[in-house]
Amino acid sequence: MAAARPGVAWRAALLFAAVSALCLARGAQARIHDLVISGDSRAVFSIETFGFFAGGRFNFDLTGFKITGDAPFKAGFVLHPSESESAEVELVQEAAEEGACLLDAVAEDFVVPLNDPAGWAHTAVDREMKVEGLYDVLFVRCLPKAAEVSFELKLTLYNPGPNYLSAGDVPLPTLYALMAVIFFGTLATWVVYLRKHAAKVQTLHRMMSVLLVLKALALTFESVTFHFVAARGSPVGWNVVYYIFAFLKGVMMFVVILLVGTGWSLLKPFLSQREKKIFLLVLPLQVLDNIALLVVNEMAPGSQAYQNWNNILHLVDIFCCCAILLPIVWSISHLRQASTADGKARDTLQRLLLFRQFYIMVVGYIYFTRIVVWILRDTIAFDLAWMSILLQELATLAFFVATGWKFRPTSENPYVKVRTEDDDEDEAEFGLQDGPGDVELAATKREDK
Repeated sequence: MAAARPGVAWRAALLFAAVSALCLARGAQARIHDLVISGDSRAVFSIETFGFFAGGRFNFDLTGFKITGDAPFKAGFVLHPSESESAEVELVQEAAEEGACLLDAVAEDFVVPLNDPAGWAHTAVDREMKVEGLYDVLFVRCLPKAAEVSFELKLTLYNPGPNYLSAGDVPLPTLYALMAVIFFGTLATWVVYLRKHAAKVQTLHRMMSVLLVLKALALTFESVTFHFVAARGSPVGWNVVYYIFAFLKGVMMFVVILLVGTGWSLLKPFLSQREKKIFLLVLPLQVLDNIALLVVNEMAPGSQAYQNWNNILHLVDIFCCCAILLPIVWSISHLRQASTADGKARDTLQRLLLFRQFYIMVVGYIYFTRIVVWILRDTIAFDLAWMSILLQELATLAFFVATGWKFRPTSENPYVKVRTEDDDEDEAEFGLQDGPGDVELAATKREDK
């Protein structure tokens, strides 16, 4: 078998990271872009990808173009039809690595040339799109080979209506509004259930309620944000409200998954030293990751910082997703040891089964929302891209409902059964209280009784 070229695997990894980051950080960005590039040495980079229906418009207004180096000059912008976002990312990477000049356009490309310095002060183009499809706006510099460019670009893209959303995003305002209603309904059902079983409700069940509130509000304001982007080309401030609730929802979701995985509040009233370390690692990373995503979403898509930070933040998100599995694995290991205890084996085995099921649920949710959704969005037609968002939200709803059902407050649920002194002794004996501080806490608790 022939050995793979070193650059191929690395390029594939970057391709996956770049496009996955775009899928994860899908804030409703304005379709009226004011991009300022200063001293950029990249030979080729993507500015925006947009799905046009027939009759859509491409409005391009360039001012203050400058390029270092000596003549001859060969540079410009290309409106390039693309099959998918990943295909466009790969095209840009290959052109950068191989030194190919994308200005040597094929027939379906539309080029705004900047070879003549006479057009550098101001160049404007207003073009009606005759053929629908997914298009990418690229900047390309072929000559001089080593140079830096600076310019200001106002780019306006919209579909008939006018609707400033890409063709695959047109249904999103309605979709997010519908999902918000569903999550509010789920919240109402959950609250009614908790009130009926108030005596068995734990702190973690209330935190699940808060998570549902934040998720429903995030969807509501995401719908409002997309609505204003569709109508005006800009979210007019609603994106800030959405970012606040999306940030709180993201952090709370990681907290709830971590706490369910450790058994806190339901199985034991404290965290072990190892679990505390995971919290101290994952939560600050999630907070920083969510704040950084908000900042990145406000950057111009064509800027170098936007592309670099998207890749980094995606890797941080994947790391956090893997880290939250550790407490679940530890809990499974502890329960497996405890399952050999006389008199408590049946209850412990039931708890072990629940933990295993929850582990599979978390892994499946991460795999589906981080990988399957990306693959789907990259393979379906450009005007059906909203289906990947629908499946992602349905997967989140299914994950929330399944988690709430399995760990609901009922006396029959072995995970949340009423605690006794014998339970505390069994947990200490079989490692569920596995830190020195935890053993002391359990001992103090029994003495108080």
